[in-house]
Parts: sequence; C-alpha cells; structure tokens
Amino acid sequence: MARPTVAGNAYRWACPMVERMVRHRPAIAADLLQADAATKHFVALAIRGWELRQGRGERALRQLSEDLFSRPRPAVLADIWGVGLGKLGFLKRLPGRVLPRRYYDHLVTAWSDPRRRRLLSQCARISPGEIEAVALVDQPLPAASARAIGKIGAELFDYVMAVIRRHRPDLDDIGLAAALRELKRDEDLADWLRGVLRHADLPPPPWPGTETIVPLGAVSEIRATGLEFHNCLAGEDWWLSAVLGQRCFCRVGGRDGPAIVSVALDPLLGAWRVESYRGPANALQKPAIERRTLQAFAAAGFPYFDEYPRGRPRLGRRLSERAVTG
Repeated sequence: MARPTVAGNAYRWACPMVERMVRHRPAIAADLLQADAATKHFVALAIRGWELRQGRGERALRQLSEDLFSRPRPAVLADIWGVGLGKLGFLKRLPGRVLPRRYYDHLVTAWSDPRRRRLLSQCARISPGEIEAVALVDQPLPAASARAIGKIGAELFDYVMAVIRRHRPDLDDIGLAAALRELKRDEDLADWLRGVLRHADLPPPPWPGTETIVPLGAVSEIRATGLEFHNCLAGEDWWLSAVLGQRCFCRVGGRDGPAIVSVALDPLLGAWRVESYRGPANALQKPAIERRTLQAFAAAGFPYFDEYPRGRPRLGRRLSERAVTG
C-alpha cells in the first residue's frame, strides 16, 4: 500500500482516492508512486471525472483502478468524461505538481472546444491562469491573450481590452498579440498601458488652428516637441491627457513662434480654455507676442484666465515648475 505521506505529496487532493484504488489493485502502487508529472495529471483528470460524472461510486473507482494502466489513456478519459480529449501530449506542458480540482474542470472545457484548444496548443508551458483564462473568457483571443490573463487575471484583462479597443483600434490580431507578449505581470500594467497608448491616435482637436497655430495630432508629435522644447510634454502625464481628450497642445510658428499653447477641458466650465502659453524651456514670451497669440485663441472661443478661479497658482507657472522637477 502506498505510504500516505508519499501519496499525499504526489497527488494532494486526489490522495484518498489513489489509496483506495491501490487497495482495489495493489499492483498499480509502483506505477502511481513512480509516475512522472504527465502521468500524475492523467490520474488526477481521471479521478476528477470519476467525482463529477460517476457519482464517486466505489464500483466505478474499482473499474478505474483496473483501467488506469491497462487501457489507452485517451480512451480512459473519454469514458469517464464523456468527451474525447484526443492525444494527451498537453499534459506534459502542465506544471509539475497536481493542480487544484477546478483547473482540471477548466482543462476539459477548454480542450474539448476546438477554438480554445488551439489557444492552449500555442502555449509552450500551460499555466493554471492560462487554463482558467481560455476556459472562462468568452471572446476571440490570440494565444498571447491567454498568457496575459494568466498574469493579470480575467477582470483586469477585460479592462485592458476595453482600453485598447477604444484607443488603439488600429491594432490587428498580430499587433495585439505582439503587445500582449510584452506584458510581464500585473505590477507592470500601468507602464505597459502607457507604452501601448503612446501610439494611439488623438481625439480631434477642439480647433483646427491657423496657418501658424497648429494642433499636435499624434502622441509622437507631442513627445518630440517636448524633447525639442525641453519641457514636460515628453512626460507621459501630458501626452496621456491628450489621448484621453483632456488637453490639446498647439504649436505656434511664424513671427510669434516658436511656442506651445496648452488648451485644456476645464471641469468647472465644461468647456475648453487656454491653460498655459510658453516658449522653449518654458520661457515667457514678449508681451506683444503673447497678446496676439491669446487674442487668436480668444477669437476662436478659448478664454485664458491669468488666475485659475479656484485660486491656484498661475497654470503657466505651474507647468514650468513641473518641467523643472520632471
């Protein structure tokens, strides 16, 4: 009879049933205890199917102990689960130890569906999170999605996909899979999302501008301008606000340039207004130049408050200070 400590370490929750099968057929004890990881998963799958589909009956367990190492494994599992799982090479790609019960339930669900099976087939190593993801998430997914769900969980993955579909509709399945492969773990999610959104299209500007006042139309333009002007626009807080439709940055050229004007959606007004106006390195412009530029924005319906209504410091100065600290 198998020693309980050895069987318990090898088969975990399935240990009591393993011991009962050994009592029915002592000859299988050595096979069970010397089993490799794939064999242990096969045994656990068989026992879990016996629990769910054969009513935990002793006669069925006795028959399982007879069949376990005397019949082809796919046939044993097909009889128990009532569905063919085909070749069982995927068992070699599972983790080394026997998994909790629910993962075998999910594994049968996933492997018995052709679309879900294809996803798992593309995973070099199949993690418990990937099993659960492929079985439970009801949407078309590339294989990289299964790995991502395994790393961050299904709820966060749904959020990520909603963000990507809204802000990166340009990504096809290949592009999405490439992006998801870069997601390492949930702690990296914020940085990863910023990286994905760095290539997002911006919402239409609130004003098309003029010949000399041109809205920046892409994140790459905002970041490049920030580097050129040595200001905060190269930082993610600013271009991300543009992606979210909270700000629009306009480059001023011609005789009144170079300068950058930030137009913000004011939460108190519910309307756009000029937030700040600065030259390279956040330098102040000459009063006459500033006046002409702000008049052009005012004529287009964008007021500029020298003091923010809530009594905060002048936003242009605050932007400059953030540039120094950023």
